[in-house]
Amino acid sequence: MQYIPTISEDILASAFQSLKEQQDEDANVFMIIKEENPLILQLASFVINSDSLTEDFKEGYCKGISSLYTLISSQLESESMEESIKL
Repeated sequence: MQYIPTISEDILASAFQSLKEQQDEDANVFMIIKEENPLILQLASFVINSDSLTEDFKEGYCKGISSLYTLISSQLESESMEESIKL
């Protein structure tokens, strides 16, 4: 079973910096999500196409998905690099 890693302070600091520059990055993250984890994209599509939610909610929801996916992916990559250094 896969796990959700604990995010390190270094990854979090990097994420905060990325959030400042994230305007175009969200579209790139959703392309990665489409390839790696299409069910998350399906969930985002459901929210985006919902008539009962405001545009602000939809935008915030998608930005949250993008931010969390980036954080978790970065942490997994960092842990993978640490493991390869140990070997």
